[in-house]
Amino acid sequence: MALLINGEKIEESIIQGEMQRASQGQQQLGLSGMSAKEAASKLRQVATDRITEQVLISQQVEAEQPEVTDQEVEDEFNKTAALYGGQSAFLSRNNLTEDDLPKLRERIRHYLQTNKLLEQNSGITEPEEEELKTFFQENKDRYRESEQVRVSHIVKKPSGNNKDEVYNELCDVRRKIVDEGSDFGEMADNHSECTDEPKGDLGYFGHGKMVESFETVVFSMNEGEVSPVFLTEFGYHIAKLTGYKGETSAEFEDVRDQVLKDLREKRQSEARRAYIKSLRENAVIEETDEDDTAENQSSQSGSGSGNKKSKK
Repeated sequence: MALLINGEKIEESIIQGEMQRASQGQQQLGLSGMSAKEAASKLRQVATDRITEQVLISQQVEAEQPEVTDQEVEDEFNKTAALYGGQSAFLSRNNLTEDDLPKLRERIRHYLQTNKLLEQNSGITEPEEEELKTFFQENKDRYRESEQVRVSHIVKKPSGNNKDEVYNELCDVRRKIVDEGSDFGEMADNHSECTDEPKGDLGYFGHGKMVESFETVVFSMNEGEVSPVFLTEFGYHIAKLTGYKGETSAEFEDVRDQVLKDLREKRQSEARRAYIKSLRENAVIEETDEDDTAENQSSQSGSGSGNKKSKK
């Protein structure tokens, strides 16, 4: 089966590819417990919806051609390349060459045009102060500050067959800290392989910021406590809990800027969904056998550019 969107043919292979990508989020799609037939039907619906949205927006970009300057394209490319350490590193990491740059810049142009199209058709009114306060009250849990810990650590990663040697070395370091009173920060500077943090200080952080095996240890400690030597994917650690902040409720004035940002984004998202819905309502969208595609395309081209209604 092919998909026709305003006469534009989407091959079955593209739909299957999108179904494969969608299947990677089975839990979010609620596929567990479904029969194979039900799951396949759900995946196909999700895939066709995603493709339809992308194609309709792309068609609208082609029709309206939102203005994007060469400088805007170049700025966006440089911003992306900088994340990889420059153009050469970016090309190497993505298996590209300089011959690919013209095509890449066109893709960036289309991406920027898409953003401008959605921005132009997703206008919102600026929230009033009372609306901000109401949104804050309705979403107070979002702005609650979860518990945080401040931790210093010493880490050393084994290499080769020296696992026992590294473990014993850190056990000896811990003994000097706990039994002999050696300063934890000085020991971290002398023994830790993580040299970016003076005295091993990681600062304050909340749940979900570190690997689970590290957090399991440090969030179970008391302030001032030095942990036993323990293992994570980064190596052997000794941790010291140097500070603790309990969960706190936020005051509106303290988080007003974030509330404003969140409410703006919510309204923009709703406006974009409404815009995309309007594109669907005025489009001709249908699934058809491959053999019928040529006939349908011919019919579409002769139907004029009046109001198009979806057949799905």
